Amino acid sequence: RVNVITQKSRVLILDGRPRWEFRYLKNMFERDKRWEAHSLLPKYDMNGRPLGFGKGLRSDQFPSSRERLFSYQLIIFGDIAPQYFTAEERKWLREFVQYNGGGIVFIDGHIDRLSSYAGDNEGLGPLFPVRWRGAQERRSMDTKYRPLTDDASVQMGSDTTQNAKIWGGLQGPRRITLCEKLKGAETLVEVFETGMRMPMLVRWRYGAGKVLYMASDESWRWRLNVGDKFHEKFWKATAKATMEEPFAVMD
Repeated sequence: RVNVITQKSRVLILDGRPRWEFRYLKNMFERDKRWEAHSLLPKYDMNGRPLGFGKGLRSDQFPSSRERLFSYQLIIFGDIAPQYFTAEERKWLREFVQYNGGGIVFIDGHIDRLSSYAGDNEGLGPLFPVRWRGAQERRSMDTKYRPLTDDASVQMGSDTTQNAKIWGGLQGPRRITLCEKLKGAETLVEVFETGMRMPMLVRWRYGAGKVLYMASDESWRWRLNVGDKFHEKFWKATAKATMEEPFAVMD
């Protein structure tokens, strides 16, 4: 019996600014011939005021129709203010996961903050597997990572012991958004320091698709002294574990 994937995996990478996380993910997916990656940032006027995303049918524009948005398997959604999208577009993004079976990865930041979508009940709000705590952010130079599952998306080593050692040796985030997972969600990786434990990667299924929330935007720091070794391995595995598989021909 033979299964053949006949399409490239399509990923849409959105962010509110060209932060390091966006730059490395953009380069990683765009240079991989197995992926069709489109990366978008908001446009600005002559005075530096944000105009939002260009909307249309081109690959450098946010999809102007629900059907075009649904042609992707994965969306990586960064630190973007809600006003960059219409209410209808935010509803499309939710239905992309709920009805289309797509995957979405939210990467929180410290400028616009994804917590600003908490009350968007007709749009993105219901997608998030976390509840934000009163204090929005914690800064520290002493944080470490700890995996809480053997899920393939967070497997850096060949066994549980080696995996925990690798995660523990990665450079921890200097800034993390404080949150707690909702009932039905699973914490894949946590960040800890003396007297404090915080969810870092939280995932759940929403409707037909999956959602992953990242409480920090500093996975690019894992490249220190080792390049792509862990950063690319994590992101490719996470993408496959979150997204809908492209159409496959069987037999």
